[in-house]
Amino acid sequence: IWLGVSMLLLGLMYRYFSFTQTAFSFKKSKNSDRLTKNNFGGITKLNLPKVGFDFSLKQNLKTAWSLSHIDFKFIVKNWVFVSIVLVGMLFILITALTAGAIFGTETYPVTWQMLEIPGGAFGLFINVLTFLFSGILIHRGATTRMNHLIDVTPTPNWVLLASKFLAIVKMQIVLLAAIMVSGILFQIYKGYFNFEIGHYLFELYAVKLIHYAIWALLAIFIQTLFKNYLLGFFVLLLLSIGLSFLPSLGVEQDIFIYNNDPGYDYSDMNGYGHGLKYYYLYKIYWLAFGIVLYGLSLLFWSRGVGQSAKNRIAILKERTNKEIVFPLVFSLLTFLGIGSTIYYQDNIVNESKNGNEQEKIMVNWEKKYKKYENKTQPRITDIKIDMELYPEERNFVANGKYILKNKSNQAIDTLFIDYAEGTKISFNTKNKLVSKDTVYNINIYRLEKSLQPGDSIQMSFVLKNKPNSLFENNSPVLYNGTFINNSIFPSIG
Repeated sequence: IWLGVSMLLLGLMYRYFSFTQTAFSFKKSKNSDRLTKNNFGGITKLNLPKVGFDFSLKQNLKTAWSLSHIDFKFIVKNWVFVSIVLVGMLFILITALTAGAIFGTETYPVTWQMLEIPGGAFGLFINVLTFLFSGILIHRGATTRMNHLIDVTPTPNWVLLASKFLAIVKMQIVLLAAIMVSGILFQIYKGYFNFEIGHYLFELYAVKLIHYAIWALLAIFIQTLFKNYLLGFFVLLLLSIGLSFLPSLGVEQDIFIYNNDPGYDYSDMNGYGHGLKYYYLYKIYWLAFGIVLYGLSLLFWSRGVGQSAKNRIAILKERTNKEIVFPLVFSLLTFLGIGSTIYYQDNIVNESKNGNEQEKIMVNWEKKYKKYENKTQPRITDIKIDMELYPEERNFVANGKYILKNKSNQAIDTLFIDYAEGTKISFNTKNKLVSKDTVYNINIYRLEKSLQPGDSIQMSFVLKNKPNSLFENNSPVLYNGTFINNSIFPSIG
């Protein structure tokens, strides 16, 4: 019935419909004559200005920066971003409550503590936002059904991709600023006002920013490969979590774990010391690999319809040109060159052992020397150490003398000396070197004349560190704030 009614109405409308008819009105017009408006009587001739199109590199960089600002405003106004930042800052303040306590004793909330514990924990939130918004920005055109309009613009692919990366880096800059703001607020709450703004800025933007930017390069590459940003986000989370489990699988060296580094130390006495150079070397190494990923992202960038895997590979071949290939190859060679150098230094020049190998060495050490555990040994009753420190070269030379006294009730004819590599040992009595173990650095000496109860002998040693290098740290001497204890000197037994 209703289908019949609707068909009747449709027929009537078709019969009486006209493009020229006026709208129906209940108000009666005074003049029922039809008016025809002349739309062409008021045209004024205009001289339009000539537009100059500028597709230079400088203009494209300006375009990338302008687009990144639009994307950045989209991020910071997003409630997902705001909520995660608020939770992260709350997490910083809660974590800061337990920071700096040494065996139950509270310490001042100095700047390096605010950066090390609460600031380090906030890194998880920065990575989550980086992974999430990298996908949202890359797929924003498709999500808003504006991708086809964007695709037909004369804007180069690298400009569009660079704008996304710049927006993510801007977001990271804001998030790092949140660490500084949270740290200062907590310091004020605790009544501590030596904020060290310079230290905050250097740590966050000269040291940490490059770390998160390298994660952003990986995030952009992964999100470019997937059509769904949530799937890309899930893959990135799996990768970041899975990388932390590689050491348990035997992959322990930092050059094989994405964006890993040997770390660095900071103290108020010594500052960043010598460790920051090695940190930057690793970051340049991973940044070079990140640029390779960025180049691949540019080649796989989706633009237009029908972007199947087969079509994208075909388009990749078309896009491959010297403007992309040369920077990509240069970055790849830089990555391989630095990686090969680090591997050579860590595994050839300086032998590196993984956790399983070190455990095996300790097992063999115990099997070899366990039988001597209860051997009677003399006691050190007097020590004289002449220690020469060279802070600028980070070297030391130690000349030491031990007085060894037999405090037992039986004669001692064998001495077991555990020493650091490079130590030269001598005694003021005749002896014979029975065993020289260069693997475990343990020497066994047989005294020509046994050491009787109550008697003493003098043991002398000279110890100096192996030369330090960018890749190997062989000395506890620092530029300022040296810390040396008795562990570097020979021990008896």
